[in-house]
Amino acid sequence: MQTVEYSLFRVKFIKPAQGSLFNQKANPQDLLIAAVMQKPSGELRAGYYWHIGNVQLFNNARGYFAIGRTTTSSIEKFDEASGNFIEEETEESPYTHCVFDASIGFIGIAKKSNLSQTTKGIANRLEELLSLTDGVIENSISVEVRPIPDPDGFLKAITEAYKVYSYTATFRGLTLLMQMSTSRSRLLYICPQLTAKRERQQLTAMI
Repeated sequence: MQTVEYSLFRVKFIKPAQGSLFNQKANPQDLLIAAVMQKPSGELRAGYYWHIGNVQLFNNARGYFAIGRTTTSSIEKFDEASGNFIEEETEESPYTHCVFDASIGFIGIAKKSNLSQTTKGIANRLEELLSLTDGVIENSISVEVRPIPDPDGFLKAITEAYKVYSYTATFRGLTLLMQMSTSRSRLLYICPQLTAKRERQQLTAMI
């Protein structure tokens, strides 16, 4: 059985500082679902047409779609009728699988080497396609599809530390993961870039 490897991405719909006159109540969940359901297509590079298709909704927030590209190329063939070698144009449309949860802005993209060397490359094309949809254009919204980093390095640094005096964080769209009932903090936010200073004493976290 073939194994499918997925990479995780966060999709964000960034509203302009000055609200749109069309639909100021548009929210990211509705924008993502509407964009996917529109099945956008576009020539994102000369001769390379990218598409979203095969959309399936599992419920009001989660679903599946395929993303791929269509290119035209020439193949050399032998024509039995004429007894000559000829060139014939043909279309090729490799695609890959995507799953999403619009309620948290999550997208999983399956690796497909003949579509792009990296899933990040596919995510870049997805970002461009979503930017072509009606809701995004009408509301002057910017779309970002960014990889979700593996937190293992940070978690290992924390668990191996005796004491953590402080750490710095860069926030790009906060994701609330858990609530802590400690005297120092009620909320813990995990974000893409975290660095910890370690000391050889008991483990504490100061936020």
